[in-house]
Amino acid sequence: MGPAIFIMIIGVLVGALMVAAPRGIWWATQSWRFRHPEANEPSALSYAMTRVGGVFVIVVALVLGAMLISNDLSKSAGDKQREQRRAAKAAFVVPPPCYTSAGVTKAGAEILPAAPGNVVPKLAEELQADP
Repeated sequence: MGPAIFIMIIGVLVGALMVAAPRGIWWATQSWRFRHPEANEPSALSYAMTRVGGVFVIVVALVLGAMLISNDLSKSAGDKQREQRRAAKAAFVVPPPCYTSAGVTKAGAEILPAAPGNVVPKLAEELQADP
């Protein structure tokens, strides 16, 4: 989450500078190239495009930061779910077999229904022999 916040802060600061002072940016970065910078200063349209670019930089920085934060949050939620699944698998104990009245032996005899004291320990001999 740290890099996302850093990207958002830097992007908003740079974009705000572009929106607030496009002329100052030009004078700080480009005016040194010209012998008479006042004569070569960009037009008002150029400054307006710099302002639009600043707004674009702000929007991109905020969207990118939000996506990175969202990704971090979903990743941590996924890790939490994985840990819960591992804990559930580790805690799972296979219950003993319990045969209900729905089961019928090959001979047609019903297996006793499952009840607290009425659990059949193993299948009839005919069922064990047949795969």
